[in-house]
Amino acid sequence: MSRWTCVVACVGALCVLAGCAGSNGEKISSDDLEMELCPYEWFVTPPSSDEFLYATATFRAKNGTIALDAARSLGKDALTAEIETRCRSLTEIFMQEIGQNDSVIDRDSYEKAVSQVVTRTLLSSNVEEQRTVPDEPADDGSSRWRTCVLMSVPRDLADAEFVNSINENEELRIKFEKSQFFQRLDEKVRELEG
Repeated sequence: MSRWTCVVACVGALCVLAGCAGSNGEKISSDDLEMELCPYEWFVTPPSSDEFLYATATFRAKNGTIALDAARSLGKDALTAEIETRCRSLTEIFMQEIGQNDSVIDRDSYEKAVSQVVTRTLLSSNVEEQRTVPDEPADDGSSRWRTCVLMSVPRDLADAEFVNSINENEELRIKFEKSQFFQRLDEKVRELEG
């Protein structure tokens, strides 16, 4: 067998072996892997709600407290992505209503506003569920812990912070206030705050 044929055969064998991650040589789907790492329904299938944004995270460490703190931190990172997505969705609605695309928005002002929304909203994040359980031992035989968390933040709060950040920036406020959706959301925020 030629040298290249041998190399190709070895690479192919490694690919097959890498794809077999289950205990019976079965390939594990990402859902199965999540269920194996954190076998909780709330983790594998997080709730969906009009009232809250949800995110899950997991972390493994030799110290249970470190695993818990790191999982919560990663949960906040995941919530950040949810809040940013919510802000982008609202912006798309506003821009469609006024018949413009988002290129008319000053990117720096917009990113600053979204950053303020995230910072303010995360202050009210909540750990809905958490579990810290023993995990597979480390290579040196020491124990390890895995923490799984489900975190949430009120959607109305994220919306309110978005509206408030827009209202604090005159350029963005002038652009967005032309949208009826923004006006309704602004009125809703005023009712919630009043």
